Amino acid sequence: MKELVTFRPALIGDQRVDAVESQHLHEALQVTTRHRDWIKRRLAESNLRKGFDFEKALTVERVSARGPVGTVYLLTLDAAKHIAMMEKTDVAFDVRCYFIEVE
Repeated sequence: MKELVTFRPALIGDQRVDAVESQHLHEALQVTTRHRDWIKRRLAESNLRKGFDFEKALTVERVSARGPVGTVYLLTLDAAKHIAMMEKTDVAFDVRCYFIEVE
């Protein structure tokens, strides 16, 4: 299976999990809204909880295909699936199915 989103070990709350960086999810979902605006909106709309569903990572200075990245959020797999479902596109469906398959 082709890797659509990369995972990395992270501490979210007091749990060690394989996490998804919000920027990687944003790119995989092919969202056209700026990452900063998109992730803040999606976290607010979904009622995901900091320290349980996600953690705010350090601000990073790196450049994505769509421009500079500011704050990156580390998302649990469940949180990433939830946000992917919110996009309601064919690409988002594929990403969600990928998450289910790698679980």
